[in-house]
Amino acid sequence: MAARNSQTRRGIRRGEAPRLSWFPRPATAPMLAAPVLLLCGCTEVSETGRKGASRPSDSQEQLGTSIAALQADVADLRAEVDGLTEFGKRSAEEIAILEELVLAREEMYRRTHAMYEAETRGGSAEDEAAAGYYWCVAKSRLTAAKGDIEASLNHLQEAAAFAEKEVKATTARYETGTAQLETVVQAQAHRADAKLELARLRREHGLHSETKVRQDNGL
Repeated sequence: MAARNSQTRRGIRRGEAPRLSWFPRPATAPMLAAPVLLLCGCTEVSETGRKGASRPSDSQEQLGTSIAALQADVADLRAEVDGLTEFGKRSAEEIAILEELVLAREEMYRRTHAMYEAETRGGSAEDEAAAGYYWCVAKSRLTAAKGDIEASLNHLQEAAAFAEKEVKATTARYETGTAQLETVVQAQAHRADAKLELARLRREHGLHSETKVRQDNGL
């Protein structure tokens, strides 16, 4: 080894190019290992990709949720349509019973109203309002049975107005100690029932709360 180095130094001094046979050869194993590792890495990535492909993505889950929500909306719409088609489907016997009820309630209201106007016993403000409420509710049921949605809404609005008068009258008497709490609670229930039924019919038939109805209570 020393002889080779001395020969190399002598050659350099003479201007000769040094021979590089003494440099160690690079190992070929690491050069081959890199592609192997790269291939292994690609295999792992591809395996991961295949595993990930088998699971639904977030977008697919969101799409499934949206489809389920749309199906639920369609079911609700079908139920509402079925309810609309049932509106006005009553037998002749049922309509006759409702007509009889309307006549009875009308007679009761007219008598109570006359006593209220004459300020006689049995004609208090809350009694007159309650009688008007029951009459209008009966008329609303009859017109609904006949399929007249406009008239049914009109009578329900009249019923709500009568119930409001009943609440005010009973509350005033309760505050003076001349009426019991049950009368106030009943009047409030009448008002709520009329408004709830009015809102339900408007919703089912696609009408707005601002829809104006005719005022026709037969008086």
